[in-house]
Amino acid sequence: MGRSQTFVIDAADRVPSRRAAVWPLRRAADVVVSLLGLVLAGPLIAVLALLVRSTSHGPAFHRERHTRADGRTVELISLRTMVDGGATQAHARFSAIIGGPSTTPTGLLLSRMRVDKLPRLANVLKGDSSLFSARV
Repeated sequence: MGRSQTFVIDAADRVPSRRAAVWPLRRAADVVVSLLGLVLAGPLIAVLALLVRSTSHGPAFHRERHTRADGRTVELISLRTMVDGGATQAHARFSAIIGGPSTTPTGLLLSRMRVDKLPRLANVLKGDSSLFSARV
């Protein structure tokens, strides 16, 4: 009468999720596209890094820590568009604005041309980020 039934599903009986089946294809596409992008954009990234270094003090690349949905912390790389330590200055809340007080003239140009994030192809190749799935 009032008996409920409990069903136990063995791991062998489970159908693989669609996400798990597609993941190797996404990863392969990430590797191929990011590798091709780095080969083609590598000389441009090198020239832009030299431009950043020659027009302002500090490193050419900016490393930013992000925590992924799975709890893993990754460092994403981009070309530096702000003055060195710009995010720690008193006007830090405006530093993210393109053309804000912490943005360098070269950084403004890189941001407007949308090339400051090209080094992130290395993060995609490494597996920290993806071009064909959820963002980090």
